[in-house]
Amino acid sequence: MQNVLALAPAIAATSGFGSAAGKGRAGLVDARDVGAVAAEIAVSPASHAGKAYWLSGPELISNYDVAAVLSELLGRAVTYTELSFEENRDAMIRAGVPAAIAEMNAQAFSLTADGDAEWVTDDVTAILGRPARSFGQFAADYATAFS
Repeated sequence: MQNVLALAPAIAATSGFGSAAGKGRAGLVDARDVGAVAAEIAVSPASHAGKAYWLSGPELISNYDVAAVLSELLGRAVTYTELSFEENRDAMIRAGVPAAIAEMNAQAFSLTADGDAEWVTDDVTAILGRPARSFGQFAADYATAFS
C-alpha cells in the first residue's frame, strides 16, 4: 500500500493518476502489517521455522478501487487512467525514475494487468490474530499526503 504514496503528489496536484496495471487487481498489503508479522516471527521463530508466508491485504483491489476510496475520503473525484507500458515507463522517466527502474516498474504493472497479482491470503490474520489493514484504513491514515 505504501507504494501508492509515490502517487500522492500527482493525486494532490491533479486529482488523478495513471498506470499500466489496467483493470488488474492485487491484494495490496500495508507495510505496517508486514513489519508486525516480521516482529511476531522474530519473537517466536521456532513456530515459524520452515514456513513460507505470502502476505497480502484483506481483499483484491484495482487502481479504479484506489481512486474510488480516495475520492470518497477526500471529497473530490480522483480519477485513474489506464496507460500503456510505454506511456507508464515514459511518465516515470519524466518524473526522474532511472530508465532501467522505470522499465521494470512498468513491466510489473503490466503483469498486474495480466492478473499475476490477483491473490490474497489470510497469513497476516493467522500470524497476528487480527485482520490485515484494508486500503480504506491505509488511505485514512495517510489522507494528508493525498490532499
